[in-house]
Amino acid sequence: MRSFFIDKKPFNLVYKVLTVVLVVIWSLFALFGVHRFITIKYLYPLKFSEQVFYNADYYSLDRALVFSVIKTESSFNERATSSKGAKGLMQITDKTGEYIANLIGKKSFDLYDASTNINFGCYYINRLREQFLDMETAL
Repeated sequence: MRSFFIDKKPFNLVYKVLTVVLVVIWSLFALFGVHRFITIKYLYPLKFSEQVFYNADYYSLDRALVFSVIKTESSFNERATSSKGAKGLMQITDKTGEYIANLIGKKSFDLYDASTNINFGCYYINRLREQFLDMETAL
C-alpha cells in the first residue's frame, strides 16, 4: 500500500542549508559592520544634512539631536503642518517664527523653507537651553 505522506528528508535538508546560509550572511554583516550602514541609511536618513550640520555646529548643538527633533516633529517632511499651525521640519508656529525673526533681525521668512526652519529651530533650541540651563528642560 502506498503512503500518502511526503518524504520530509529533502525539506529538512533545504531547511538546514538555508539556516546555515542565513547564519553566514548575518555573521558577515556583523563582522564588516554592514548592518550599521543599512540601519543608518534606510532607517535613519540624514536628509537636509548640510543645513543641519551647519546650524547644529553654529549653535553648539548635537547634530543627532537636531536630526531627532526633525524626525520626531515632521518625519523630514518640510511641508508638514500640525493641527495647531506649527510648520515645517522642526514644527515652528508663526508666532514663534516672528519672535525668532525679530531676535535675529530677519524681515521676512518662510517656515516651510528647510534652511530657514532648521536655522530658526536650532536658534530656538539653543536659546531655550541657555534660558533653562538644561537640554532636557529646553526640549
